[in-house]
Amino acid sequence: MLRHQKWQPWPAAKVLVKHVVREEAAVKLESVSLSNNTVKNRIEEMSVDIAEQMISRVKDSKFGLTIQLDESSDVTNNAQVLAYVRYTEDNSVKTDLLMIKELSGTTKEKDVFEVWTIFSN
Repeated sequence: MLRHQKWQPWPAAKVLVKHVVREEAAVKLESVSLSNNTVKNRIEEMSVDIAEQMISRVKDSKFGLTIQLDESSDVTNNAQVLAYVRYTEDNSVKTDLLMIKELSGTTKEKDVFEVWTIFSN
């Protein structure tokens, strides 16, 4: 199990901040707490924010949207479902990766659709 560790800034980051900003900022950099939980929570918050922004852009699309589901395998041979969404924004067509979810069962159509149903509800 990982223990919580106080993040220690990289020497290069300290030097950069010291020369670009000032010495006081480099000292403050050392006091930033980035324990395992803090990093995990920030990543989750950013993920939610990115998803909300994308959903908002898709909802604002003037011409609707299309969704493409694809089944793929990663380098460790774990099956995954990928969903891409295509929509319009500022008079251009955008394509974004909407989700990647691991398939726990088989890669049959019903399993792929079940993952999509759970995600989209």
